[in-house]
Amino acid sequence: IPNGVARGALSRRAPEDARYWLAVSQRIAPLGSEAEYLLAVALRKEGQFGEAERHLQRARELGYAEDAVQREAWRLTARQGRLRDVIARLPELLRDAPEEGHDTCEAFILGIIKAKNYFREAHDLLAIWMRDESSDAVPHYLLGVVCVETHDPSRAEKEFREALSRDANHTRAAFALARLLHDQGGIDEASALLDRAAADPELRRDALVLKGRCLRAAGRSDEAVAILDGLLSEDVNDAASTAARTVRAQVDLDASRFEDARDRLQIALRAEPRSAEICDGLATAFRGLNEEEASRRIAAAASDFRAQGHRAVELIQSYLRDPSNADLRFQIGRAHLLFGDHQAGLDWLFGLLEFAPDHRPTLELLATYFEEKADQTPEEWQLGRKFRRHLEQTP
Repeated sequence: IPNGVARGALSRRAPEDARYWLAVSQRIAPLGSEAEYLLAVALRKEGQFGEAERHLQRARELGYAEDAVQREAWRLTARQGRLRDVIARLPELLRDAPEEGHDTCEAFILGIIKAKNYFREAHDLLAIWMRDESSDAVPHYLLGVVCVETHDPSRAEKEFREALSRDANHTRAAFALARLLHDQGGIDEASALLDRAAADPELRRDALVLKGRCLRAAGRSDEAVAILDGLLSEDVNDAASTAARTVRAQVDLDASRFEDARDRLQIALRAEPRSAEICDGLATAFRGLNEEEASRRIAAAASDFRAQGHRAVELIQSYLRDPSNADLRFQIGRAHLLFGDHQAGLDWLFGLLEFAPDHRPTLELLATYFEEKADQTPEEWQLGRKFRRHLEQTP
């Protein structure tokens, strides 16, 4: 019975419920081959790729159907953005297991978004999905994400709205649309959408930071401060904390509390040393404190970081016309790193190595990045060593 309930949970896109029922089953007896397979699927959907691989191998060892295990292995590989060896399997997957088609599409689309490649294939795949399931919100949401990645905000907004028209509680579509609207000045609608998004535990902190931005932009500073101070009091060291501290400092700047703003922004800058937004705020704070030289210096840095961001956008437009150009892809990744958007930069560079594993400029940049990272983890130190060794072995 737990296996059947777990399958139902996966079909309604609730992998956490599937894992709950499989854990219930495991308390009764060791997991069988089907349960191991279902657990691998749930873990892949939650982004726990190493654990997914382990349980999928266990399902194979216990005798689960080899064709089903192989299909899931291809989906797992695709989901991680390692598309080079599996993209050719996509027609076979859709033909041989049409009942798994939506899951296959989702895994490949998320891998495409991560790898920053095969965007044309993503459009084709999503068109098929929308044709087959016109009432499903998910393909519209994913197409919106693809359009954000390819800098087509008008189409992205349309697709996020289409997703929400099919599922008003799609929190990720609500958050994605709110970000677009905030950037375009649609503060009131964005703020309402963020109330929905903040109900999702995974989105809550990011949604509340953006809500604080909206409230500040609407002149409701006291409400913004209450939200931002609440986030900072949670004492969580993540990107949302840095963003909350930055917006909180901007409220201080609005009220000419230059010392408070400077202190907050200096903490934020240690976490995001290439943020143009943080540098802009610091330049304003230093100017308010009559520290003109410091203000000029950091304003120049902000201008440079912002130029790198604009350059990344221009390069992406060129890359979309020539997606086989490894050097263009390297320049995009490098520009993102220089701009301070580290995750996007790493995604572009890791994706490049999928297709050009011996690209020396990429290996050098990644080795240096991980070797010199200020808050380096043991895993990142190992990555730096790995890229350095690969570089030394590459002609």
